[in-house]
Amino acid sequence: MKPLIIIILLFTSIGFSHQQHVHKYLTTEAYKLLKLQFGYDIPKLLERIGGTSEWYNGDEPWSRGYITTGAYREDEDDVVYGYSKSAPPTLTGVSGVLYSIISIFGGLTPDGFVSGTHFWYSDDGDNISSTVRASVEDFLGINHTFTFTVPNAYQKFTAYVNGNW
Repeated sequence: MKPLIIIILLFTSIGFSHQQHVHKYLTTEAYKLLKLQFGYDIPKLLERIGGTSEWYNGDEPWSRGYITTGAYREDEDDVVYGYSKSAPPTLTGVSGVLYSIISIFGGLTPDGFVSGTHFWYSDDGDNISSTVRASVEDFLGINHTFTFTVPNAYQKFTAYVNGNW
């Protein structure tokens, strides 16, 4: 029985761990846990928690007023720095030129360009930006890895809290 549970956990974590629908699911489950902890519903939170259906994904930033929408959209749009799949962080030098050429011919912008500000290497300090790598496949099917530096999650949080966005 124990090996079966381990196999199931391994399969589900590999297959679904970084999909956006999981963010919505975890948000709704967190609310259930909070409710269980308090022993009652929290009306304001219950009103805004949202759900897991595709409708809650939203079409653009701030398109729905639900927490699950934000949980989904965090990998679509960086509302603090304006990064998105159509507006990734600026790449400079040869990388920037190569990325521009790939984009012109239909290269796909990976989630890494949008979610780079999710990370913070706290041991390095609060104000040290995060260096992230993301790969893009060009029109010939060749993978290119780009390295870029973006504000870290702590810097993003501070900007968000202080209204600097």
